[in-house]
Amino acid sequence: MFHKVYTTLIIIFFVIYIIYLLYYFFIFFHFCNFDEEKIKRVVANIVGNAVKYIQREQGMILVNVEDQGPFIQVMIRDNGKGIGKEELPFIFERFYRTDSSRNSRTGGSGLGLAIAKKIMDEHGGRIWAESELGKGTEVYFTLKKETEQKEEHDE
Repeated sequence: MFHKVYTTLIIIFFVIYIIYLLYYFFIFFHFCNFDEEKIKRVVANIVGNAVKYIQREQGMILVNVEDQGPFIQVMIRDNGKGIGKEELPFIFERFYRTDSSRNSRTGGSGLGLAIAKKIMDEHGGRIWAESELGKGTEVYFTLKKETEQKEEHDE
């Protein structure tokens, strides 16, 4: 029970932290239009998976937000068990779960990353992952910046 509560608190902390970073970045550097609740869900799904599959004494989750021209890129990295190269192309498909995660200990429906992909598609961004077995996974997503032309038109 304690482990589940602790895991939930970690996920909540990271969701708040990443949303704060995104707001800070967008308010002070660029204007970006995004649905806060949906982006919270994307972050919660990514961080939830990271926490679930770290399985290490010294687990680590690293977050980076970068300006990438017309996009803002968010990277969430963990030092978990990683995902095999042959499974990586499928992790954003509905109900897909890697073979090693199909046990009842980790749970989950295989919908989290598919939902995250749909939300990113709706926002005009994209989501992808890079991973190495035994070293961890990096999940990236981008949010499109509003163009100056659109801002002028809205005024």
